[in-house]
Order: sequence, then structure tokens, then C-alpha cells
Amino acid sequence: MNINIATVGSRGDVQPYVALGQGLQGVGHRVQIVTDRVFEDFIRRAGLGFIPVKVDPHKALQVICSFEKYTI
Repeated sequence: MNINIATVGSRGDVQPYVALGQGLQGVGHRVQIVTDRVFEDFIRRAGLGFIPVKVDPHKALQVICSFEKYTI
């Protein structure tokens, strides 16, 4: 099965999906992570495919935090 996992945010937001992707790949699935280019090397070093999106992770976090009343 081909699986694309989309995520935005900080490395802490992306890393769990990389681990999930590695597990899925380990049982025979083809996995690509869809996220900001800033994580491309990290994802490729983990042995997963990468698809870039045009999202600034910092801006995305600011939007998310504005709804949750958190600060960065």
C-alpha cells in the first residue's frame, strides 16, 4: 500500500510520524511524509519518501497557538 502522511509544525510534531512511517515501511508499505522542506533531510535519512508543501512551520504554529491561546 502507498501511504502519504501529512504533518506541519516543529520537529517534535513531525518526528512521531516519521517513526510511524518507519514502522509501516517495515511491514511492507511505501511511505512518504508530506511536510515542509526544512525536514527533507531528516525524513530521507530515516529512509522514507518526502513530498514538500509550501508551509512555514513557524507561521502554522502561530495560527494553531492563536486558537489555543498559547504562545511561542
